Amino acid sequence: MLKSLYFIGIFIFSSSLANEIQPFLFGGNNATRGQFKYFGSLRYVLGNVEVHGCGSSILNTRWSLTAAHCTDIEIGIDIDRLDMVVGTVELADPGIRYNIVEILNHPKYVNLDLSVIGIYWVLNDISLVKTDRSIEFNDYVQPIQIERNPIRRNTIATFAGFGKSDTSIAGSFWTDYMQYTQLTTLSEIQCRNRVTWLYLRGQIPFLPFVMDNICTEAPENVGICFGDSGSGLVINDRVVGVASYILGECPSGFPEFFTRVSSFANWIDSHINEL
Repeated sequence: MLKSLYFIGIFIFSSSLANEIQPFLFGGNNATRGQFKYFGSLRYVLGNVEVHGCGSSILNTRWSLTAAHCTDIEIGIDIDRLDMVVGTVELADPGIRYNIVEILNHPKYVNLDLSVIGIYWVLNDISLVKTDRSIEFNDYVQPIQIERNPIRRNTIATFAGFGKSDTSIAGSFWTDYMQYTQLTTLSEIQCRNRVTWLYLRGQIPFLPFVMDNICTEAPENVGICFGDSGSGLVINDRVVGVASYILGECPSGFPEFFTRVSSFANWIDSHINEL
């Protein structure tokens, strides 16, 4: 399996990272059309090829929520080559396409790669993208609300995304059908204790930041991986987290990290009413 430096995986696919970072969701089930109406597939044009790169969550007629590393111009993301496709669970289905005309990465977003000394931190990994026209809502496309309150530990959450689900399939970067699975949330203390134990045992090379993140765990051989970035973690029909990064290979059994949406609710509100 290909993996990025120091066993950290940021789940985006781009021309500069293609040899390190690829999209997976392990142990998932095929989604049905209309099951995840809020889901938007961010498509990147790489040369003459278009690929699904990240997921997003539709918040209203113009704005969707994703991860900042999915829209980071510092790693070569070009807004003129970025579209969003909605209303489909199959990559071969054209769905309904919208051009992205504005990107708002969180002003305190940090993607710090000091992997040569064992440090790789991603902070405030959240972004908003705006479509060129109003998104038309129907039986297969609907917005989702954001969570504004803390999430309790040991809560079952649902995650959906496109991505390769079997490392044995050589040459393929994603599955043809959207996959979904269930994950269990950890408290901040649980997450901190688990990653500290992994660090002390030498299984991870550094201690990741836990604050403003939601950590999850999954059953054996189930979990998110490279390429699922930006997709929403959902509890009770509200998006509570945005897929940010993982530790280790896929599926590693290590905690998985999502940007905590409630920590950024005021920032989100301050922008999404700008239609």
